[in-house]
Amino acid sequence: MGRMVMLLTDGLCTKSYDQFVERYSNPGDEPDETARNARTSRFQMRFSPSCWYEATASLPEKAQPSIFIEGGGDDCGVFISVRIPADANVPSVP
Repeated sequence: MGRMVMLLTDGLCTKSYDQFVERYSNPGDEPDETARNARTSRFQMRFSPSCWYEATASLPEKAQPSIFIEGGGDDCGVFISVRIPADANVPSVP
């Protein structure tokens, strides 16, 4: 899970919102217009039939990017919150 957090954090720092969504959205479950306007993306990371995580990434235009990950199944009760530091290499918004 630590590697996934680092991979997602790197994605938030190096990709635009659209690039992040393209790379990390579950096929067929891309963000709707409301989520796109809010610049959020929700997706599931499944490690086994009994272990998965629901993730929400937020890439606001003028605020700190963040990821919230909540465990399900065997990892129910696990909650990971990551806020990207303001001095990270966050891409500029076109």
